Amino acid sequence: MNEKVIFVVSQIDTVFLERFLFVLKEKIQNDCIKIHVMIQSKGGSVPIALAIGRLLKNLNVPVTTYNMGNVDSAAVMIFAGGQERLCFPQSSFALHPLSQDITGVKSSDEFKAILHEIESDTARVTDFLAEQTNISSDEWRRRMNARQHLNVKDSVEIGLATGVLSEYPEALKSSWEIF
Repeated sequence: MNEKVIFVVSQIDTVFLERFLFVLKEKIQNDCIKIHVMIQSKGGSVPIALAIGRLLKNLNVPVTTYNMGNVDSAAVMIFAGGQERLCFPQSSFALHPLSQDITGVKSSDEFKAILHEIESDTARVTDFLAEQTNISSDEWRRRMNARQHLNVKDSVEIGLATGVLSEYPEALKSSWEIF
């Protein structure tokens, strides 16, 4: 039995999802007793990141997520999925309102459908973040709309991070799977 480390550094998209799920399944099947997910990501697909965050939250194996420097945009949902969520002193989180490319939209009905999708995704994201932290969905929405950057102190105060590390834990020095 052992602990496994996954390092997330890429864009969160379908290619990332397939690789992440493959490695996660392999690690869980090989008597893994704890999973460490180290994150340094600018984000990507909101639905994929939210699905991964919920998956991590509900695994039968304890998961610790780490902000290795910058966890931005959709990557915040993956970070929030850890039961234990740790940062280093200079870590930060970048929040912003959700958006979609509207290039090629030709009708008001298409535009309304995109707006509805953005609003639905925003509700799912803010509800998940509220479940994992000390602040409400409405407060998450306000912070996203303000394009807020959270430092370590702020992230601990609101419960996004559960602690701050001064050095790498031994488990993080083992072999990594990098995405």
